[in-house]
Amino acid sequence: MSAIVFMKVETSNLSVSVNLLTFMNVGESILLGSLTVSSVSPVSTPPLVLTVSTVSASSFVGTLSGGKNSLSYGVKVDWVTNTGRPLSVTLAVVVRNDFNVPYATKNPYAYQSLVGDIEAGDAAVGKGFFILPPEFDAGASYVTWSLMDREGSVFANGNAYDLSTSRNSYSLTIESNAVVHIPSDVPPSLDGQKYQLRWELHTPGMSDMYAYESISVVGVTSVPIGPQDTVEVQGDIASISLVTADLYDNVGLEIFNPSGNAKAFNFANVVNPKRVSTGWYHVASVDTSSLQASVLPYVVSWKYWNSATPSRSSRETSRIFVVNGSILNAIEDTRMMVNKAKTTLFNFADMMFDTTTLIGFLRRGMDMFNGSGGYMTTFDMTDATGGIRDFWLGYSEVAMLQAQALAEGEKAFDFQGQAIQLTVDRTQYYQQMADTLLNRLEANARQFKQNLATKGISGGTGNVNSAGRGNVPFVGITIHPASHFGRYYNNWNI
Repeated sequence: MSAIVFMKVETSNLSVSVNLLTFMNVGESILLGSLTVSSVSPVSTPPLVLTVSTVSASSFVGTLSGGKNSLSYGVKVDWVTNTGRPLSVTLAVVVRNDFNVPYATKNPYAYQSLVGDIEAGDAAVGKGFFILPPEFDAGASYVTWSLMDREGSVFANGNAYDLSTSRNSYSLTIESNAVVHIPSDVPPSLDGQKYQLRWELHTPGMSDMYAYESISVVGVTSVPIGPQDTVEVQGDIASISLVTADLYDNVGLEIFNPSGNAKAFNFANVVNPKRVSTGWYHVASVDTSSLQASVLPYVVSWKYWNSATPSRSSRETSRIFVVNGSILNAIEDTRMMVNKAKTTLFNFADMMFDTTTLIGFLRRGMDMFNGSGGYMTTFDMTDATGGIRDFWLGYSEVAMLQAQALAEGEKAFDFQGQAIQLTVDRTQYYQQMADTLLNRLEANARQFKQNLATKGISGGTGNVNSAGRGNVPFVGITIHPASHFGRYYNNWNI
């Protein structure tokens, strides 16, 4: 019987929308008034209740309320199609106080049929099987599960929401279904290592019986320790994060303006950290409506300490880039230039140009252009167009290509055997591209900056269309009796 997984917080209701179209044949629909909630197991205090509010031809909408912490429930929903065919589906619901999932890695309404590989912080439907003698009495039996490591430490456990038996002359087969949830602080499995999922059959008056299944925990669970840079569009809410190896009593941040030492936001505490595999995850939300879009970053200064030792405080720094549409367009243009090899065989994570790296080089390119050609300018590139934009992106790409050449040089290697010779070194191509681009820029930058200076354009957003004429010098010509222009001339014949 198919099951759809839902994860519910014990203290709040959960609105669910279930599409039943996949369970019906083409042309079938739900018969009006036939959809009912036939059973909820196990029975608990408080009970889990599914209240159906709306039923359409192929789906229904309802609300899950109640339930007891750490229990998994099976909610069976029955209906009859317009052809008279009875159908049913089971909603597998796990109830927890806190699922502790700081990073959304999957759609929580998606489900898996079997547990094999699963991401930390996610849940899936697992099946436990027990093969017993045919005379075994399983009338009062129930099944639980535990996630264990090789030392026997239990990371998570729960109950099976249903149990079915099938008997023949040779054996009794017990099949149970459970929602197996993996806490987000479970370390990922390394190569060649797996966790054990232990299924436990409990029968009154008898010793417990066990069945085991290997399970791999995968996903983005090794969260880097320290602060992370953030790129956010002006007006949106920016999430600024810090991961500490240990739990501290006091954690907070303050934000400084891109230029000068003035503060954009005073010190504020960050509370309710989340447990992740590498430590404690702190996140703060910042409204960027009052911040100006700029290639220059705002500086985020984190500070954390314990109340028992206030003098032993630690500070760490990250950056938040507040951008607009013009800057985002520039980021994508530079990405197309320097990141064409991102899908090759050597797709190392530290060799990629992500958004925070790209905008950091755009800041360097802005400074390089403003100081090039012997003419100092102060363009902030928040709306750069035309030639100014071309030179700005060009200098940024030179810095990116030079950095990439250094990274490629560090990873280059040469292997020579008796019959095989393998050389991987792409440094020369990045360096050659950087030199070619730099030569073109240096050959034209001085004349271009000189023309800008002649027109009196030395700063602004970088938009050549709205830069104006500036202080344009000109030569004054007047007409007077002493000049030979116009109507004043000597017509006397002497």
